[in-house]
Amino acid sequence: MTIHGKDFFYSAIDSLKLLLHNPLRTIIVIKIAGFIIVIGILASSLLSILFSFITIHLDFIRDKEYSSPVHVFHWWLIILVYFIVAFAVSWS
Repeated sequence: MTIHGKDFFYSAIDSLKLLLHNPLRTIIVIKIAGFIIVIGILASSLLSILFSFITIHLDFIRDKEYSSPVHVFHWWLIILVYFIVAFAVSWS
């Protein structure tokens, strides 16, 4: 806007023309950005369940003194709930 000395309206028209003249490039950029966002959501959810797995199974890191009684239950169900909650929070 200030680089070319145009008003906001004319700059908006120029940017719309660029988007309409390059639809393939725009679609590719949007798809790549969406893919990167999904990868980030999955990575944060997986890190969340990794942290919860380590917290539930402290004997995993060879500390049997502080092991949780949760290992008697179905720990994979708790991990699945953690993953669903982390995914839902990341998605919204």
